[in-house]
Amino acid sequence: MFEHAQEHALERLLLPLSGLTSWLIVLAGGLSLLHVLGINVAPLLTVGGVSGILVGLSAQSVMANMIAGINLFLSRPFVVGDRIDILTSGGTKFATGYVERVDPIYTVLRTDTGTPVTINNKAITDMVIANESRVAKSRVVTTFNKARQVLINVAVRYQDVEKVGAITKNIRLHLETNLGVDQRLPLGTCLTGFDNYACNIIVLAHTTPPASRDFGAWRQALLTELERIVRKHGAQLNHLRQEMSILQLTGLEAVLQQQPQQGSLQREAPNGRTSQSRQKGDMSWLSEESMDD
Repeated sequence: MFEHAQEHALERLLLPLSGLTSWLIVLAGGLSLLHVLGINVAPLLTVGGVSGILVGLSAQSVMANMIAGINLFLSRPFVVGDRIDILTSGGTKFATGYVERVDPIYTVLRTDTGTPVTINNKAITDMVIANESRVAKSRVVTTFNKARQVLINVAVRYQDVEKVGAITKNIRLHLETNLGVDQRLPLGTCLTGFDNYACNIIVLAHTTPPASRDFGAWRQALLTELERIVRKHGAQLNHLRQEMSILQLTGLEAVLQQQPQQGSLQREAPNGRTSQSRQKGDMSWLSEESMDD
């Protein structure tokens, strides 16, 4: 079975190369045959060089596709047999399927419905290629299977301090029965102190490989369960700090509203008018002071 896998991998490697080199082999064989027959190929090569320039100018798109085919072979973003998604630069899906053939000018995909799709190589190099077949082979994917540490601070109201013991006990029971928590690694929960008018409960756990692969959803479910456990014991999460900020902001607004009234100081102007008239926009005193000066 291992030998069959090696043969299959070698076939996937050499198949794109065979299509690219076949034309070179035919060209070299034709020139060699002409030389054996006694035909001088030097003028032909000279004429071919000049004509090659003309043909190159008139067939730039063909040459661009051939160069793109060489680039695809050297960079190897995919090989025959890979399942790929071809996306535009904006993220729109252009084509999806298995790579059936890679030729010097175009690449053939076989969609899920069995329809062959032919795409020129220049267009492929200008797009984004997502190779689904290489997900399992990537070294980065192995990090998704490693345990991830979860450290959450649950802030309970200070008036619910007597319920903290039951809450921590229930949280630990949930961690010990949660399938997403690795029981071989440290886990636990305890009261760490009082801060910001709250009882701070720390929750420590490490995820299993399945939970690590879907860490966001698992962590969200854990947070929801922690909030449910707090409410189950008749306690509430601490919102006092937010309420205090709102009260402070409300008090500040009240002070700002009273400031114009308190700021109307009865400070006498040189002509006996108060500064309150200045705030109301009466500028006559200014002209009178200027005249007095």
